[in-house]
Amino acid sequence: MRPTIKYISFYDFPDSEVRRSYSLAATNKMDYIIDTLVKTGYDVEVVSASACTERGRLRWYKGKIESRQPHVKVRFFSSFRSAGKVWSLLRLIWSLLQLFVYLLRQVKKNESILVYHSLCYYNIILIAQKIKRFKVILEVEEIYQDVSPMSKYLRRLEYRMIGLADKFIFSTDLLNEKVNIGDKPYVVVYGTYRSEPYLSDRFDDDKIHVVYAGTLDPRKGGTVAVNMASHLTPEYRVHILGFGREEEIRAIKSMCVEVTNRGGASVTYDGLLKGEAYIEFLQKCQIGLSTQNPLAKFNNTSFPSKILSYMSNGLQVVSVDIDAIRRSPVSEYIYFYREQTPEDIARTILNIDWNSPFDTRAVVQNLDYRFVEQMRSFLDDKTR
Repeated sequence: MRPTIKYISFYDFPDSEVRRSYSLAATNKMDYIIDTLVKTGYDVEVVSASACTERGRLRWYKGKIESRQPHVKVRFFSSFRSAGKVWSLLRLIWSLLQLFVYLLRQVKKNESILVYHSLCYYNIILIAQKIKRFKVILEVEEIYQDVSPMSKYLRRLEYRMIGLADKFIFSTDLLNEKVNIGDKPYVVVYGTYRSEPYLSDRFDDDKIHVVYAGTLDPRKGGTVAVNMASHLTPEYRVHILGFGREEEIRAIKSMCVEVTNRGGASVTYDGLLKGEAYIEFLQKCQIGLSTQNPLAKFNNTSFPSKILSYMSNGLQVVSVDIDAIRRSPVSEYIYFYREQTPEDIARTILNIDWNSPFDTRAVVQNLDYRFVEQMRSFLDDKTR
């Protein structure tokens, strides 16, 4: 009989009938870890603390268990639709109370559960752990205080949650060095090691297509990716895929027109694509850009998920040179630029060796095989 491991998180399906609070990027990473757990012989029960985010006239939604693949089920707690900040707070409290009751009733002493790092349910996990004496495998994707400012209380709270873990799943080796003070057992998974199926051929226009996928925040990498186009030759074409506020989208579109008119490579904003449409578009291109400010604090501990997304679709990757990427298992297959300038990025693109490009799909497939074997050893019988 297959053992079951519980996975505590904020989780939902993109096409769920009831909209709940969750992060698509986090869910994609969770889905990969779930698939890996199934490969290692586990059944997985995902326990979602996500509350309904719908606004409008008060409406009650019952809790349910949903299964969309063998050996995996997702438990959603009851929630309700409402309007107003007070009701939103009550929805979160109601979800957390249900999570607390679940932990007390369903988790056994010395059982190991997997918990996605979140400050929202830290106290719930802590109190339940003291009562039931279960073990926590904490998945830490980033240190939140490195991403955005926090009060002193929340900074302490974050490290207290990290301290309660018995084992870790980290997104970079740098995270392990920073927070694993007790040298507890850990594994590192930099992203989704899933090579995507072939859905599309390259653009058939004798051009080399470069794509940037990500935020359109002017402080991040989208702006420099657009400006870089004017430093390429006309045989290149640059595509911007991304998300942002309406004013950011308008600004990027205007910038694309302005840069294209300067000469060099043409550049266009091609919208926000998801699912198969996103995969198909990436596979039409040859180069993926991971452009971001190398001085940002979060770069010390976070790995850009877009790099593995590009590689899983067979693209060559051009990236900023930072420790989190340089010390990753894919670093030897990446073309690095030193300075966050349009000129340096374009220079790196123009120096790509097309006579012997990296087989990035094979790299991702090998990482997947290795991670499955690591998880077998990491979990072993002590977590069952």
